[in-house]
Amino acid sequence: MVIAAALAASLAVTITLGLAQGSGAVLPARVTATEGPAALFGNVNMAAQFVGMALLVVVGTAVEGSRGARAAWNATRVVLGVTGAIYLYSLSTRSVVLALAVAAACLAWGTRRRFLPLLALAGAVSVGALIARQPWARLDPEVALRKASSIEVRLAVWRDTLKMIGDHPLGVGTANFEHAFPPYHAAGPLLPSEALVFRGPHNEYLRFLAEDGAIFFALAMVLAVLVAARWRRSPRGDDAMRTVVVGWGVFLAVESLFQFPFALAFGALAGAMVAGAAFAGADPAPAPEARVRAWRVGGTVAALVLAAASARVARSEYLHVKGPEDLDLQRRACALDPRNLPACVTAAWLEVRAGDSAVARTRLAGVLAGTPHYPPALKLLGEISAMEGNDDEACRLLGRYDALFRGESSVRESAAAACARARREVIAVP
Repeated sequence: MVIAAALAASLAVTITLGLAQGSGAVLPARVTATEGPAALFGNVNMAAQFVGMALLVVVGTAVEGSRGARAAWNATRVVLGVTGAIYLYSLSTRSVVLALAVAAACLAWGTRRRFLPLLALAGAVSVGALIARQPWARLDPEVALRKASSIEVRLAVWRDTLKMIGDHPLGVGTANFEHAFPPYHAAGPLLPSEALVFRGPHNEYLRFLAEDGAIFFALAMVLAVLVAARWRRSPRGDDAMRTVVVGWGVFLAVESLFQFPFALAFGALAGAMVAGAAFAGADPAPAPEARVRAWRVGGTVAALVLAAASARVARSEYLHVKGPEDLDLQRRACALDPRNLPACVTAAWLEVRAGDSAVARTRLAGVLAGTPHYPPALKLLGEISAMEGNDDEACRLLGRYDALFRGESSVRESAAAACARARREVIAVP
């Protein structure tokens, strides 16, 4: 009940500010976002995912106590349910609406009240019809065009991702999608753009397959099925536990088909809670005290290691954002986390500006050694080569960069000039 009450308070603030922003109210800059009615969040998908998952807990949690307490909580649930539905509709996030409908239907299906499964099924069918007809398109033609475009983009990215998976069945490495995908994007049906970077394929299953490989993906799916089956046969505790395991689990499973919930803070936290609750419910028998102590010690050590690693990454991100023009901060950010490629490239650019191009070259060569298709590093190192008169290298690097954007990049003329001086042909566009 404590979690439900806290989520209810968060929901109330989020929905109120979101609807106010969507209606044209001017809100303080610190609480607004860049994508329409998505106050407090970076984009509408993040806002919608939080609201959808929070609604499952709030609406699905009953309170025990006095008649007045029950009446107040039920009224709160009704108000948040109705306003939350209006908010989600205003965001026009089809995947969240679908995930919420399927999760609610699964939760209702396991209850003892016989009318709820039929009600949930009818609701799911209604939601499906709602998504298919897209009534928001009639209210705003621009939304219709944007939604149609998003479908085309997703299909194109999924096709390119499947090609990458076929070429790398063992995976390209965790968190390496962004760096391995550009050549496939350049050769695919979707026109590349220097202003658009795909950090994932908008599908968690494809991302897992692409980054971690078919073997780990298969093992993870088998483990998930075994835990779910064992949890289903075990006593499942109270309604709150069931809402987390079934409601959030199904929600994340559906949402992962179209979005990237595990790349967001709340989605990752929710996934961890689902896994923890499922494992706890799947093995309700008390373990021997020695085993409990061993797990506590092991868990504590693992948590400390992860916290230390996370602290370095967080510190690196903070320094990168804090001082974009400060060479010392960018160097420290790159040293703390060499995977923070924007910080490393920014440090190299500032080193060039300070007259230390040799150090910048070494730094950029290190970046490209691990991520040979990282566009900013290719571009900067190519420009350094052109500046130093190394036309052969400038042609090769700038040509590789330009090829990633099908010959339509901002360095097309520079690459052609360098190749002409080096008497080489510009790298063919994929």
